[in-house]
Amino acid sequence: MAKSVGAVVVAVVSLPFSFEIGRRQTNARNGLLMLQQHTDTLITVPNDRLLQVAPRNLPIEMAFRLADDILRQGIQGISELITQPGLINVDFSHIKNMMLNGGGSLLAIGTGKGENRVSDALEHALHHPMLESIDLEDASGIIANFTGGHDLPFFEVTEALNTLQEKSGGMAEIVPGIICDDRMEDRVQVILVLTGIGTTALDPQRVKRPVAVMTPAEDTGKEASLPPGNSYQENIPDVHPELAAAQSELDVPAFMRRKAR
Repeated sequence: MAKSVGAVVVAVVSLPFSFEIGRRQTNARNGLLMLQQHTDTLITVPNDRLLQVAPRNLPIEMAFRLADDILRQGIQGISELITQPGLINVDFSHIKNMMLNGGGSLLAIGTGKGENRVSDALEHALHHPMLESIDLEDASGIIANFTGGHDLPFFEVTEALNTLQEKSGGMAEIVPGIICDDRMEDRVQVILVLTGIGTTALDPQRVKRPVAVMTPAEDTGKEASLPPGNSYQENIPDVHPELAAAQSELDVPAFMRRKAR
């Protein structure tokens, strides 16, 4: 397993719809318990909330594609923060520590266009269905990845980070990333990853932390890499042995069977 070699393991998992009661829900809950043993940060994405971003008259196949794209954007945002050179030098040790002690995590995406594109994108992310009923003060860490064109106003990004700090009560460690993309002229995308949601693995006696210091990136000619860290594991309750036998009986939704073909 990846954790056995010291890698930081982040899992993004979609959960069944609320109407999928019975065996599918039970398997999903117990699957999460088993998966937690092999991950440092577990991002859960309920299908119900994914489809809340889709227009009510959107055809079902397009709605599923939209939900898949939200997952793709979130995963891509996390990976690009580490692998792609940006305008801001990110402290990778902060990201590693946040993920190692991440526990339960959530992600949200927002976009903005025009004069107030950064603040609009942040507001859309903060009001994303994935963060419904979530208080930012419950998060121990926030990764905020901004992607925009070369016309991205740095002052607006700074204001957005200050807004995040205020809404989190100054308790969350905020790690920003800024990536320039020529295709994003006059537009901004914000991807938020909140760590430490719904977990007891984090130290409850948290102190106020400032926004991570941002410094201009230097071209070293070397690709950035995330150093291996110590493996981390929570105390996870045992799963009933009958679950192993039930794996072969998992039913697959029709839209997933179509995608497989």
